[in-house]
Amino acid sequence: MDEKTIANSYEKAFTKGKREIDFMVLDEMSRAVKGYAYAFQTIGYYAWRFSRELLQLNEEVLKQTIRAAKKGPF
Repeated sequence: MDEKTIANSYEKAFTKGKREIDFMVLDEMSRAVKGYAYAFQTIGYYAWRFSRELLQLNEEVLKQTIRAAKKGPF
Protein backbone atom coordinates (compact mmCIF):
# COMPACT_ATOMS: atom_id res chain seq x y z
CA MET A 1 0.00 0.00 0.00
CA ASP A 2 1.22 3.49 -0.73
CA GLU A 3 1.12 6.31 1.85
CA LYS A 4 -1.83 8.08 0.24
CA THR A 5 -3.97 4.92 0.31
CA ILE A 6 -2.97 4.29 3.91
CA ALA A 7 -3.78 7.88 4.93
CA ASN A 8 -7.17 7.68 3.19
CA SER A 9 -7.99 4.40 4.94
CA TYR A 10 -7.04 5.80 8.34
CA GLU A 11 -8.97 9.01 7.66
CA LYS A 12 -12.15 7.09 6.79
CA ALA A 13 -11.91 4.89 9.87
CA PHE A 14 -11.15 7.69 12.31
CA THR A 15 -13.75 10.03 10.83
CA LYS A 16 -16.35 7.28 11.03
CA GLY A 17 -15.30 6.79 14.65
CA LYS A 18 -16.01 10.49 15.36
CA ARG A 19 -12.34 11.31 15.99
CA GLU A 20 -10.88 14.75 15.32
CA ILE A 21 -7.85 14.34 13.09
CA ASP A 22 -4.60 16.29 13.02
CA PHE A 23 -3.63 15.69 9.41
CA MET A 24 0.10 16.10 10.15
CA VAL A 25 -0.26 13.20 12.60
CA LEU A 26 -2.15 11.21 9.99
CA ASP A 27 0.73 11.71 7.55
CA GLU A 28 3.26 10.58 10.17
CA MET A 29 1.23 7.47 10.93
CA SER A 30 1.00 6.65 7.22
CA ARG A 31 4.77 7.02 6.78
CA ALA A 32 5.43 4.83 9.83
CA VAL A 33 3.56 1.93 8.19
CA LYS A 34 6.22 1.74 5.42
CA GLY A 35 3.87 -0.37 3.30
CA TYR A 36 3.59 -3.29 5.73
CA ALA A 37 0.07 -4.65 6.28
CA TYR A 38 0.87 -5.76 9.84
CA ALA A 39 2.21 -2.29 10.69
CA PHE A 40 -0.94 -0.73 9.19
CA GLN A 41 -3.12 -2.87 11.45
CA THR A 42 -0.96 -2.44 14.55
CA ILE A 43 -0.58 1.33 14.24
CA GLY A 44 -4.29 1.71 13.46
CA TYR A 45 -5.21 -0.41 16.49
CA TYR A 46 -3.08 1.59 18.91
CA ALA A 47 -4.09 4.96 17.46
CA TRP A 48 -7.75 3.99 17.85
CA ARG A 49 -7.18 2.77 21.39
CA PHE A 50 -5.20 5.81 22.52
CA SER A 51 -7.62 8.29 20.91
CA ARG A 52 -10.68 6.73 22.55
CA GLU A 53 -10.87 9.02 25.58
CA LEU A 54 -10.60 12.46 23.93
CA LEU A 55 -11.71 11.35 20.45
CA GLN A 56 -8.68 13.10 18.96
CA LEU A 57 -5.90 11.87 16.76
CA ASN A 58 -3.16 14.24 17.95
CA GLU A 59 0.58 14.38 18.61
CA GLU A 60 0.30 12.67 22.01
CA VAL A 61 -1.69 9.80 20.48
CA LEU A 62 0.97 9.50 17.78
CA LYS A 63 3.78 9.27 20.36
CA GLN A 64 1.93 6.61 22.36
CA THR A 65 1.02 4.71 19.21
CA ILE A 66 4.53 4.55 17.79
CA ARG A 67 6.00 3.61 21.16
CA ALA A 68 3.45 0.79 21.64
CA ALA A 69 3.82 -0.48 18.06
CA LYS A 70 7.59 -0.73 18.47
CA LYS A 71 7.23 -2.68 21.73
CA GLY A 72 5.45 -5.58 20.12
CA PRO A 73 2.21 -7.54 20.37
CA PHE A 74 -0.70 -6.02 22.16
